[in-house]
Amino acid sequence: MLRALLCLFCLIPCLPCPARASSPPTLRMHVWVSYMPTWLLEEFTRETGIRVSVTFFADNRDLYRKLKEEGEMQRFDIVTPSAETVQQLAAENLLHPLSPEKIPNMKLLDPWFAGLGYDKNFRFSVPLYWGGLGIVVDKTGVPEKVASRILGYKDLWLPELKGLLILPNDLRSLMSIMLLHLGYSVNDSEPAHLEAAMAALESLAPSVNNFDSVDQVEDLAKLSVGVGVVWANEFFARPDQAAVYQFIFPKEGSPLWIDTIAVPANAPNPEAAQRFIDFVLRPENLARLSEQSGYAVAEKAAVDKLPESLRKNTIVYPPEQLRSRFEPELMLPPAMLEKLEKRWIKLRDKL
Repeated sequence: MLRALLCLFCLIPCLPCPARASSPPTLRMHVWVSYMPTWLLEEFTRETGIRVSVTFFADNRDLYRKLKEEGEMQRFDIVTPSAETVQQLAAENLLHPLSPEKIPNMKLLDPWFAGLGYDKNFRFSVPLYWGGLGIVVDKTGVPEKVASRILGYKDLWLPELKGLLILPNDLRSLMSIMLLHLGYSVNDSEPAHLEAAMAALESLAPSVNNFDSVDQVEDLAKLSVGVGVVWANEFFARPDQAAVYQFIFPKEGSPLWIDTIAVPANAPNPEAAQRFIDFVLRPENLARLSEQSGYAVAEKAAVDKLPESLRKNTIVYPPEQLRSRFEPELMLPPAMLEKLEKRWIKLRDKL
């Protein structure tokens, strides 16, 4: 009997099991603080069902270390490296190539950014925020006869400014400033020129009150200093600052910072990650990000949606003629940079 039942079961075709609905992936992001506001992530999840988990990194070296040394332990779908870090990560095959057909809004990006040398034609990244570096003068603390003489980086050495300077707390930015002061490109990698740039920084050190890249507005007021070398967007997103501070894009030119969105090579969900990038690049989303952060974005359709006060702010959105003097910071030789950093840390720690 048992044998007959077994034969009967063999003749019954197997019925397919009910298909389980696959749950949407969770995107893991590792980004600069405040770059991915809650409203953006919630609207993406509401539209797609894809949840988002966010952690933050302190600087590009921290991000590089996470992707290079801890890549298998900490896998991310979205990261926001700066331009020179994109160049480094791409050279080491640590980024996933982007597909324009999966990110149709990529075609809206300003083509100027596609030719800047760090990532040609947006192969591995898309620009999120960008800006220039310049000099801000506290009109209430610096006499007019001194302020009127400040036109470029060379004027930071004016004896009247001794002890009154704030400079960025970032060696790469400082090297850019010193290289431009000496008449070189911000990406000049000639060892003798980099040595000269470090010597120039050391000669300026007695005039420096503080190195800071975070609380520059507060420091200018709190420390009663008169002049800062600052990221333009940090200062002039708010029109009220113009009453107190005068901003100058130095005549020598300006380093250009670009923070991007990219997908790591080992991302668990590269398809969903590119869907998120396309969502961010919608003009209405980029415009809202620009308005809330005060940072410039690299898409004309988004800029056109901004309030006139921000859209026509020539410090946040410099005209093309001025922008042509901006130069993106690319990779400097790592061994040379490491050598210079030891000198820079000693210099900074003396303050």
